[in-house]
Amino acid sequence: MLEVKIFTLYPDLFPGPLDIGVFKKAKENKIWNLKVINIRDYSKDKHGAVDDTPFGGGSGMLLRPDILASALDKNIKKGEKIIYLSPRGKKIRSKRC
Repeated sequence: MLEVKIFTLYPDLFPGPLDIGVFKKAKENKIWNLKVINIRDYSKDKHGAVDDTPFGGGSGMLLRPDILASALDKNIKKGEKIIYLSPRGKKIRSKRC
């Protein structure tokens, strides 16, 4: 069975569209399983803060790497594949396109 783990700041969004149609049927047939991990659970303060200002200033906020690393370390087994969706990452394309 394929186990999919989603690390998110918004766990209430899941399973969302992953619980209808063919995704739901595949899950019911035990082809795959979904585990949602709330990154805020690994925060080090009582407010569940997970972000910080960019090094050197600038606008916006960044996810703190120590918190994300803690969430990953406690939930990913050695050898498991990680797909990190990032605007700077490699494009995921179908071979048919």
